[in-house]
Amino acid sequence: GAEIVALRKDVKHCMTLDCTRVYLDARNVNHTDLSGINEVIHAHYCLSQINKELVLVYRRKSIIERWVEITQLNSFVKIAILPAI
Repeated sequence: GAEIVALRKDVKHCMTLDCTRVYLDARNVNHTDLSGINEVIHAHYCLSQINKELVLVYRRKSIIERWVEITQLNSFVKIAILPAI
C-alpha cells in the first residue's frame, strides 16, 4: 500500500541524483511479504537500467534475511547485512 508508493517515489527520485549506488535501508522492517520483495526487485531493475546499483541493507535474523534466503535475492541484488539487535 502506502509503503510501496513511498518506495517507488523514493526510487524515482534517486534515479535523478548524481550517484552510482542507492542504499535501501530495511534494517527496521518487521513484516513484509512477496509483494515487498518484488518491489525490491523492481527498484533494482529500474536503477540498473540507468547504471545505478541497489544495495539492500538489513539485519541478520530478520524477515528480510528470510526472504533473501527463500528468493535467492542476493544472487543479483547487492546486500549489506548488519548484526541482529
